[in-house]
This record gives sequence, C-alpha cells and structure tokens, in this order.
Amino acid sequence: MAGIVSVANFALTLVILAIIARAILSWFYPLGKDRWSTLLLELTEPILGPIRSVLSRILPIPIDFS
Repeated sequence: MAGIVSVANFALTLVILAIIARAILSWFYPLGKDRWSTLLLELTEPILGPIRSVLSRILPIPIDFS
C-alpha cells in the first residue's frame, strides 16, 4: 500500500512541476514551437483545459487564472 501512495505522490509532483514549468515558459518562450514545449502542452492541457472552462464562466475576464 505504501508503494502505491509513493508512486501517486511522485506522479502528482511531476504534474505540479509540469504546470509550473508551463506557466514560467509561457512568459518567456512561445509554447508549441519545439517538441519539448509541445510535450509540456500535451501533458498539462487535459488538466488545465477543464479548469479554464469553468473559470471562464465564473470570471468573464481575459486573464487566464488556470
């Protein structure tokens, strides 16, 4: 049981780091221009897309808080 928890913790940590990397890169580098940033987009978009959709209905402003 402890092994499953540690694997889930590791996966969640990787997802959080990918989201932080995407946010930082989006300030300085156009995402989707090379294969690494495209991979980062493909990994994080299934998580951020639904959050962005809900937030756009709640906060109808052009700032992405997802």
